[in-house]
Amino acid sequence: MLAAQPVKSVPFLKKRLLPPSRPQEPETVAGAIQTLELADTPDAGKMLETLAARGAGPAVKQRATAALSRLKAREVKVQPLEPGDRAP
Repeated sequence: MLAAQPVKSVPFLKKRLLPPSRPQEPETVAGAIQTLELADTPDAGKMLETLAARGAGPAVKQRATAALSRLKAREVKVQPLEPGDRAP
């Protein structure tokens, strides 16, 4: 449900994960990180960066760092065509 509305997912997850007010189940945190990755919005990226830097525990930091790496790998580098060039 949250991935379908990425704009709403980030504030919702931010309230629940930052700062860690109570211990989170690993599955809950993993699902939140996956949702942020799928949302792929600038705010979701900032949230993942925050979790990677100061998440609650090494597992959270590792998962957030991995999600950021996957997002970066998916970035499409588009170069404009020069006049007279044809698309591949």
